[in-house]
Amino acid sequence: MKNCGKIDLTNANDSNNLIQMLNQAIELMEMNKISLEQSKFLIEYVKLLQKWNKVYNLTTITKDYDILVKHIIDCLAVLPSIYKKINENSKNVKILDVGSGAGLPGIIWSIINPAWNVYSVDAVHKKIAFQHQVKLELNLNNFFPHHIRIEDFSLQSNTNNSEKFNIITARAYADTSHIIKKTQNLLDDKGFFALLKGQDSEEFNLDKNIFNINKINIQPPFLEAKRHLVIITRISNTRG
Repeated sequence: MKNCGKIDLTNANDSNNLIQMLNQAIELMEMNKISLEQSKFLIEYVKLLQKWNKVYNLTTITKDYDILVKHIIDCLAVLPSIYKKINENSKNVKILDVGSGAGLPGIIWSIINPAWNVYSVDAVHKKIAFQHQVKLELNLNNFFPHHIRIEDFSLQSNTNNSEKFNIITARAYADTSHIIKKTQNLLDDKGFFALLKGQDSEEFNLDKNIFNINKINIQPPFLEAKRHLVIITRISNTRG
């Protein structure tokens, strides 16, 4: 990733300045440029989160700039590493976002990758209600939120087909072993887990004869705190 440059944040809460900052972050992360419509959708997500947070209390992060950096750019920063494992332009990529809260990273990824089908699961009704509102207002036809416990999620009932997921992701949700235990039956044999983690280290209580763990350091632009993307692939057909 390129070194982060400076940007004028005097009026960071202005939509045009937010778009400018977003596009600079995209460039710094060496991602392909996104369309103006995608940029506007991401900024509109910021506005919707601010609006509905007053009703649903979805996040403690409330300022435009902070939402953009700590939520949106944070979710975007892992995509270059994911693209190395799966073609950015691949069709019919099926993703499950577990415990997605305000739709992070699921909504953000669905905006950036319209060819991906992103399924979101959360047991808290107000969070899924917000996600439905975002889906409606942004017309996200590739995003599918579900109010359900992950233990009760069914491929046939909740996705209308039996095809398993290419990627299962989660951000700040439970420990790694718990996520894998609850979802590995939903992962395609050639699929992988892409877990967004903070800077704190975690002991991975996984059988190394079954799982390969790749911990990647991530430094999102404009964010001082370091992040990690944990890529976990199955190296055995054994099911836990």
